[in-house]
Amino acid sequence: MVLSITLPSVPDDWDNDKSQVVLGKLENVEEKNVQPVGESLFGYIRRKKHKRTYSEDLQIESVLKETVEENDNVESEEEPDILFTLDPKDWKEQDHYLVLGISSLRYKATEEQIKKAYRKKVLKHHPDKKASSGNTNDDNFFKCIQKAWEILGDPVRRRQFDSVDPTFDEYVPDKCDAEDFYDEFRVTFDNNARFSNIQPVPSLGDENTPRQEVEEFYRFWYNFDSWRSFEYKDEEEKEGFENRYDKRYYDKKNKAARAKLKKEDNQRITRLVDNASRSDPRLKKFKNDDKLAKEAKRKEKEEARRLAEEEERKKEEAKRLADEKEKEKERELQNQEKKKREQQKKLIKKEKKNVRNLLKDSNYVMGEKEATIDDIDLQITKIERVMDNMSLEDLTDFSKQFEEKIKSNVSEASNYLDELYNAEVEKAKEKEREMASRELKIKEENKKKTKKLPWSVKETATLINAIKLYPGGATNRWEKIAAYVNDHGGEDDEDERTRKKRMRRPEEVIKKAREIQKISSIEIKDAPTQRYDSSVSSISSIPSSGKSSPANTPTSAKAPPLPWTAEQQKLLEGALRQYPAAKYKANPAERWELISKAVGRSKRDVKLRVKELAEMIKRKKK
Repeated sequence: MVLSITLPSVPDDWDNDKSQVVLGKLENVEEKNVQPVGESLFGYIRRKKHKRTYSEDLQIESVLKETVEENDNVESEEEPDILFTLDPKDWKEQDHYLVLGISSLRYKATEEQIKKAYRKKVLKHHPDKKASSGNTNDDNFFKCIQKAWEILGDPVRRRQFDSVDPTFDEYVPDKCDAEDFYDEFRVTFDNNARFSNIQPVPSLGDENTPRQEVEEFYRFWYNFDSWRSFEYKDEEEKEGFENRYDKRYYDKKNKAARAKLKKEDNQRITRLVDNASRSDPRLKKFKNDDKLAKEAKRKEKEEARRLAEEEERKKEEAKRLADEKEKEKERELQNQEKKKREQQKKLIKKEKKNVRNLLKDSNYVMGEKEATIDDIDLQITKIERVMDNMSLEDLTDFSKQFEEKIKSNVSEASNYLDELYNAEVEKAKEKEREMASRELKIKEENKKKTKKLPWSVKETATLINAIKLYPGGATNRWEKIAAYVNDHGGEDDEDERTRKKRMRRPEEVIKKAREIQKISSIEIKDAPTQRYDSSVSSISSIPSSGKSSPANTPTSAKAPPLPWTAEQQKLLEGALRQYPAAKYKANPAERWELISKAVGRSKRDVKLRVKELAEMIKRKKK
């Protein structure tokens, strides 16, 4: 707290030439923390909380103080003549509240009220006061007052006396009619609520009380936690029996008596709650509601069962109709997939056109330099190579970045295009190197393999049929012919070990075809595939002959599937990921059906293709 001191102004008649005398000096300022406390602070907080003025708060507090004093005042009760005949020795049989003049308050009396009542009685009936009036012999009632104060002034002993209060009504109403229920039981429950350790005690309520509160009320009373005890009724030890054995005997006897009384009181409370629950019209209503709800639930289950049966019949009918419309739905699904692919292609085509226009409008990112035909051709080649394998999302992102770079700096856009182009070229070279390395590894492994079995008659006939089925010009012709011979050239009783030894590579198939060419004068017309340029020209056809020859040997092999396009291969890979085998263990046929629909090929074609791919992977691993 900082105190500001303002000095008075200098008088008008002050003479500056007068001598100045220093009478003293100010000490150094010391800072201290001052905390607000006291009744004034509480009054300030109270006025601020209740939004009162000082005068309003003063008036209200005065009224409250008077009210408290009125409540604490103990009205004087009349003293019946019987009180003056009480014997202090029979204090256990006396009503101590009546002795102190607070019988109307009893267990509701506060400690302050008991104390004031005791003081009044002492002032009125003190032996010294009576001695002054000439009555010196009768002090029994004063002793009763003292005993009453000893008991009611001690909270523990007072509770013991309240437990056996002679005015307490132990009555338990029997089962009654609904209209008398609340009047009969409300008073009884309120009287017994005084003994509860848990306060406040739930109210009995009325006919409008919610079910939750009613159930909570009975749950509370069935688990009633009572502080009522019966030590006050303990039998006192008689004179002359002061040894420990007598004391132990009386303790045991009193303990058993207290336990018995406590048990009887608990049974009384249980009987009270049982009678109330049997008479409570609300519980009867709740029980009836539960019965109706249970019946409604049963009917609901029966209705649900009936509806389920009806639904099952409808499903069977719907299944019959669905089977008829299955083909139509399949065609519709295929059309939707086709439209989706076409839409995707259109969007890609549109985005590519947009990129081409950006390239053209930016002078092919040549800057101010005049673009020659060679420059234009090179830039177009780069942009096409970059966009060739991009998805729609990548293409859109590339278009956006390319346009931003053109707008900001043409040279930066040119460098950006060169980076992407060089990256694509490097990927292609890396892929070619991997393929060359893989082929070299396969050739080296093939050299290490054991010698193949000689060509059987069935294999030769299968080879001739395969040459007819895969005419010259087909993509990967000799790979397909070799796969066909491997799948269909074995004997019916061939085991797995023999089949592996019989596997033919494309080089072996070409070599065998050349031998057949020499024997059967097979005409060579078509050019070989890229992979086997140095091996042999493709065999296109075998002329028919009336003579019996291996070429005429009938085979039981079915016609091979049509070649797979790159688009179909991509769809197959996506479908295999979309419909994993683990998900369709219970019904594999459904999985192949879904995959065939997604690819647009038959289940047989799909299975053969998957088998072919699996064999290729096995060969690569070896």
